[in-house]
Amino acid sequence: MQCGQQVAGNGYTNHCPACLWSMHVDVHPGDRAAACRGLMEPIDLLYARGEFVVVHECVGCGVKRRNRAAADDDVSRLLEASRYRDHVVIERQAARVLLTDGERVLLQHGLDPARPEDGTWWLTPGGGLNQGESVEDGAVREVREETGLRLSPAELGPVIATRVCFFNFERRRFRQSETFFAVRVEPFTPEHHGWDEVEQRALLDHRWWTVEELRTTDESVYPRQLADLVEAVLDGALEAAMHLPEADED
Repeated sequence: MQCGQQVAGNGYTNHCPACLWSMHVDVHPGDRAAACRGLMEPIDLLYARGEFVVVHECVGCGVKRRNRAAADDDVSRLLEASRYRDHVVIERQAARVLLTDGERVLLQHGLDPARPEDGTWWLTPGGGLNQGESVEDGAVREVREETGLRLSPAELGPVIATRVCFFNFERRRFRQSETFFAVRVEPFTPEHHGWDEVEQRALLDHRWWTVEELRTTDESVYPRQLADLVEAVLDGALEAAMHLPEADED
């Protein structure tokens, strides 16, 4: 397909789940009677009756078709171009890691590149999981990419907190279910060479914070209960994972 991914159809597949491109092979669904055989570009994303519909346009003859999105489609690729993006909430799983040196926690400084005028924020290393990735594997990958520190999943230990948050980023709305881990490390200087394209746009720097600094700062820190969580981790007072309240951080 357009992205180079091999697509294994199930009898109903009509486009690539990764890039969403298709081929103009049907006059009517499934008949393979179209003579054009041109590539079909995904040009819009509709949302109706509880499901996504991908709108394709043939780059050869210009015909347009509507196709239901499949469960494994990467529909987020179309949200930026879709006229319905403001009505769609992207749900995703994320992993975050509190890296502590026994007295401080490492946070990263960032902003929304689409809205730099709205200011900056601080939060723990971490981010959204890749398709099929476990929360533990996602946690160690994100720490490696964002700080250069290499951890193994076994070093993460038990989950220390969970929460659901809503936020806007680069003109998209997210509902993110987050799982938090904590790892004791020696103080280190984070490296930035592993930042991907999005992180290069959104991340600015790192800094080690004390609990007192978290409690007294006027800057935006997420989650808002981070000082309590870090203090409980440093004091060894966590007997079970904390369930942080749902938050809207926009």
